[in-house]
Amino acid sequence: MKMLFEREDVNPDQPDTLYAQAPLSRAAQTGYEGAVKMLLERKDVNSDQPDTSFPPHYQIHYSIKTCQAGC
Repeated sequence: MKMLFEREDVNPDQPDTLYAQAPLSRAAQTGYEGAVKMLLERKDVNSDQPDTSFPPHYQIHYSIKTCQAGC
């Protein structure tokens, strides 16, 4: 993941095409704590932005739940 973040053509805030979730939401929802930490440390990830899934969730919502579970 760290190697992906170093690339200029990778947008860490871009929703995926399968679930329409931003990487932060998806990482938090699926329990990837390390990825959540890395994404929250980035300035180019908007944790206050809702993802485009249905129903939409704010990215920070899943992040907080994941961190409370052991982040």
